[in-house]
Amino acid sequence: MSDIVMRNALDGGDDDVWAQYEQAQNILGGIGANTRYLYLSGGTLYLSPGMIGITPDTSHYYAVSNTVARSISVAGKTASCWAQIELSISGGIVVTAITSMAGETNPASIPANFANSYDGTKGGFYITASNRCVGVVWINAAGVPTGVVNGIGGIDGYVGYGTSDDANTVNYDFFYINKNIGKRVLDVYSKSALFTIPSDTHDKIVFCTSGTWNLTFPSAATVGSGCEIIVILGAIGTGVITCVRNGTDTFSGLTTLTLQEQYKCYRFTSDGTATWIANSEPPMTGWTSWTPTITNLTAGAGTNIGYYRKIGKMVHFYTNWKFAAGAAIGGALTLNFPVTISSNYGQETPIGIVRILDSGTATFAGYIFSSGLIMVGNASGTYLSMSNIANTVPMTWTTNDELTMQGAYESA
Repeated sequence: MSDIVMRNALDGGDDDVWAQYEQAQNILGGIGANTRYLYLSGGTLYLSPGMIGITPDTSHYYAVSNTVARSISVAGKTASCWAQIELSISGGIVVTAITSMAGETNPASIPANFANSYDGTKGGFYITASNRCVGVVWINAAGVPTGVVNGIGGIDGYVGYGTSDDANTVNYDFFYINKNIGKRVLDVYSKSALFTIPSDTHDKIVFCTSGTWNLTFPSAATVGSGCEIIVILGAIGTGVITCVRNGTDTFSGLTTLTLQEQYKCYRFTSDGTATWIANSEPPMTGWTSWTPTITNLTAGAGTNIGYYRKIGKMVHFYTNWKFAAGAAIGGALTLNFPVTISSNYGQETPIGIVRILDSGTATFAGYIFSSGLIMVGNASGTYLSMSNIANTVPMTWTTNDELTMQGAYESA
């Protein structure tokens, strides 16, 4: 241990430039007085080397530091419970104490006694008025420390994690800094089976990794206005995640909501009363395969491919039809969209372009409209007009001719 590191000019023995130099040292020392932290290694809890704090006697200030990593035993402490680690200084020597926190048995929630104990005057967390609480540790069912949260020195804030003891062991990550704009804590879960989201005020991310199962939401009134839950679907394949409401809550007016597009992100925001406002975020992968159908078009032995991508409410699509034996057109062509189109459009609003290939001869241009109607440009008059596609319009369709479309529209 190191005891005397700096001396405050309070004894009257120093003045002028030297006294000012000492005072400057003390300011710098105060800023860096809390540089130690708790950490875990090999199932053991340690206090790192670093500054512990500054303690005065009658005429001097002493800065005390921990010069080597110090192990802290959790023997005899309550299992499946948080424990607080407190430091006190006696005669320039640091005394470390660890105490189980009665009733604090939830690894997903920071103990309130710790979170609410920041003393701005002292610049640290003080559950006990005379002892600085450096942080808290989660002790699992086997009596082993598996999670640790450190108070951030000189700031009303903390950072760290807790770990669950269930079959799907996950970390609960904590980060909080008081910026006078409210508390923001984020919990992260990775789940592949039935799960109920905890009813606290923390924002949450839930990774759904596989399968078909129910995800039960907490009460919007309990978690409060502005609380956010982000649900990310991983490689769930054909799986379906069903969002189950709490009581009479709704998901933007819906009593249930199913999520089934893998690699997509959904954001839910509580209104603080009885609604989770649902918004989908952009997919985190490429296009989705789609087999398009066109009314009045018989594909025969031809091929057709399609892809679409939904970003928010905006749908981008692409499709290509290649004609072969047996293909035929029986009337005006209408594309059936991959996602229902919004009713905000007029009946004949252009939403995409059409390219027609008369194989080895020519290409023609046209439009696809919000009704799904597919038309080709007609240049026979003074002004360009549009005509329905038919067996002989804009040419006689035959093998290797192609119909290609791409566009974008707002979904319902």
